Amino acid sequence: MKKWTQLVITAGGVLVLIACGGGGGGGGGGQTSKFVYAANGNSDTITAYTIDKTTGALTEVGTPVNTGGGTVRSDFLVATPNGKFLYVANFNTNNVAAFNIDSTTGALTPVAGSPFAVTGDVQPFDVAVDPAGKFLFVSNLNTVSVFAINGSTGALTGVPGSPFPVGNGAIPDFLQVEPTGKFLYVSTNLPPQVSAFSINASTGVLSPLPGSPFATTASLLVGVAVDPAGKFLYVVDANNNDILAFAITPDTGEITAVAGSPFPTAGGFPEYPAVEPKGKFLYVNNVDTDDVAALAIDAATGALTPIAGSPFPVGTGNAPEGVVAEASGKFLFVALFTPNAVAAATIDSTTGALTLVPGSPFATGGQAPFGIAVAGLQ
Repeated sequence: MKKWTQLVITAGGVLVLIACGGGGGGGGGGQTSKFVYAANGNSDTITAYTIDKTTGALTEVGTPVNTGGGTVRSDFLVATPNGKFLYVANFNTNNVAAFNIDSTTGALTPVAGSPFAVTGDVQPFDVAVDPAGKFLFVSNLNTVSVFAINGSTGALTGVPGSPFPVGNGAIPDFLQVEPTGKFLYVSTNLPPQVSAFSINASTGVLSPLPGSPFATTASLLVGVAVDPAGKFLYVVDANNNDILAFAITPDTGEITAVAGSPFPTAGGFPEYPAVEPKGKFLYVNNVDTDDVAALAIDAATGALTPIAGSPFPVGTGNAPEGVVAEASGKFLFVALFTPNAVAAATIDSTTGALTLVPGSPFATGGQAPFGIAVAGLQ
């Protein structure tokens, strides 16, 4: 039987891989992602790169593409699992820009009708896509908007009842759909909590899970990640420099704290976690210390342990932001805010250690990259 692979790539840099069908090998069956996309928040553009599947080096595709004109502040973006479409949240213009991805070159062209308006309390921030590529989820000021994705054109249509409140009047930050596509998790602040929803597979409508929102003792919740098996949820507390870990109940999606949680990152102001496709390691950027923390994931308990050498430098004075691991698990990419570049590193498959690839970092041609995503397979 032919093996097929789905990728779910979130804006904050989280990648979840689902391999189905026959054939051996996990982690994308040895296939490497084809393209990297960086959202340049202060210049309202997206930079596209091709990935050298041997070295991990990046080559820019054309010139940065505008996300909508004016000062739109395009921070976070996501690609659909089939690699056909890319979406970016435009914070200041209250819409989502949509692009077609050229499967050969990685070049971006606007989807007809783009950008698509976000209604409700607006200020769209983060974006996520379900594993089937049917729905786009967008965090707003106090709600989550849901759009149906036209699989042929990439156009967006709001689903009935959208936008959906997150509870307690909280401010949502980041989103993550778990690998089965049944549940959506949202980190929020004021108060810091995790809102959890079931996703109607036919309509995309969100319904709060029993017990949601789940209270935390965190100070400032930011990025969210789920491991590829859908067993564990990780949420970063930036002010306390640690990561909250939860076990996910498979049938209900409810979450319970992992023993020993929260786990320190050994860095300053962590934000966006990324779990590599084999589910062995979690990486998170440390903005204040200009490095990336690497932690081993206990497959049975979900507990996190720093690996030897962590945190790993990715440059000097660079304020690393979005982090993403590509499909094979060979390479990690990090958006560097200050030098307007993307760092590329190899991942040691045994230890999880990071080594910068020759030529890293790679210039974006835009200002202040935040979000980063990968797409396609080669």
